[in-house]
Amino acid sequence: MEQNPAQLRYLAAIYEISRRKLEISSVEVAGVLHVSKPAVSRMLGPLMEQNLIVKKPYGRIYLTDQGAFLARLYQTQREKIRANFPDIGLGLTQEEIERAADAAVAALPQEKFYRRYQALLKTEEPEYTDADKKEE
Repeated sequence: MEQNPAQLRYLAAIYEISRRKLEISSVEVAGVLHVSKPAVSRMLGPLMEQNLIVKKPYGRIYLTDQGAFLARLYQTQREKIRANFPDIGLGLTQEEIERAADAAVAALPQEKFYRRYQALLKTEEPEYTDADKKEE
């Protein structure tokens, strides 16, 4: 279930678009990422297989709950890395720093991201007091 840097960029782009509107098209994702629509179509397959997005008829794309949670978590990590990226004397452009941040997030142990999502899904049995038991 690991995402590579490109998949993370697509997931982040879909998440950003979804913050403005519910229904997302491949054309919108292509525009945000400056890639072709066929490139978007190829990337959607692995994201669907990982249950991060759903693609409906007429090409509408939606994030799953898991996809939205992970995209938000990845985005937070990317922003932290970009904000604290050291000046290593190479004169990197902002785009190069963003790609390095994507690669750094992709290199993180992603099972920990998934564990955080799974922890949200766990529900505990409610504790009953003696008074609650008497009412039953």
